[in-house]
Amino acid sequence: MTQQTSQQEWDARWLQVTALMSTWSKDPRCGVAACIVNEDKQLVSTAYNGFPKGASDDERLHYRSQKLKMILHAEETAIMNAKGKAESCTIYINKHPCLHCCSVIAQAGIKRVVFEEPEKEFKIRWGFEESINYLKELGIKISGYKRSD
Repeated sequence: MTQQTSQQEWDARWLQVTALMSTWSKDPRCGVAACIVNEDKQLVSTAYNGFPKGASDDERLHYRSQKLKMILHAEETAIMNAKGKAESCTIYINKHPCLHCCSVIAQAGIKRVVFEEPEKEFKIRWGFEESINYLKELGIKISGYKRSD
């Protein structure tokens, strides 16, 4: 008889995928990755933060004001890569989403956000409490996990 995998075990697995993928980001300060998974636990899309196609990964990555004007967030790119198949899915993120990404997540029809609770500095910089409250307002289910390091 096969043992059933719990939702928490699935969440942990997909968060491991985002942790690995975040290392692929060229951002020297903060690698973020996202996976979109459907109700059948099938991978729909993945992405990590970075410049758009055609932009060079050059010194602009080291200048925060320039970088922030150009970089695509992992959540945005994962939703674009899903090509309209994100409806009713779960998005896994190795950090919590910013307010802008919360709006994009809601507009895509994603029903659940799972994230690994980020470091204190990231939470302050990107408005952790505001994001959580906004996701609740938007009616999106939230599952946050404490960092294991």
